[in-house]
Amino acid sequence: MLFRSHELAGVIRAGLENSRKLIQEFLNLVSQRAPERTPLHLHEAIRGVIRLLKPRLRERRIKVEENLDAADDILIGDRTQLEQAFMNIFLNAVDAMPQGGSIRVRTAAKSGRGDLERRNGSVSGVEPEAREFRVRIEDSGPGIPEEQLKK
Repeated sequence: MLFRSHELAGVIRAGLENSRKLIQEFLNLVSQRAPERTPLHLHEAIRGVIRLLKPRLRERRIKVEENLDAADDILIGDRTQLEQAFMNIFLNAVDAMPQGGSIRVRTAAKSGRGDLERRNGSVSGVEPEAREFRVRIEDSGPGIPEEQLKK
């Protein structure tokens, strides 16, 4: 039985390494194209990245806490570039926590008039181009050493 567990662990490690390589190839590919500005849902972009990283998060024993509160999460932007940015941030957080931990993701929508509130499921009168969003991603890793912050 121990032999089978060891084999299974090897298969899982190989699958995770393959996923890492695919993600890196994807990141390299998308960084070489011109941005496409289209309507997109911010929360879908975040959740898509989390879904892609699920196996690695599970392997590293990292829990993701989502608090996606932006009242209306539609914005104009390049979905692929946005996902690439989120992917890089999440991968940095994963690398900073080899023994496990947590990642917290929060969103909030703003306009020139302050925080937006959800009314009947959407924010009326504010075009996607005029919206601002705050995305806060925190991890329980050790942080950047003081000597590196000074550079």
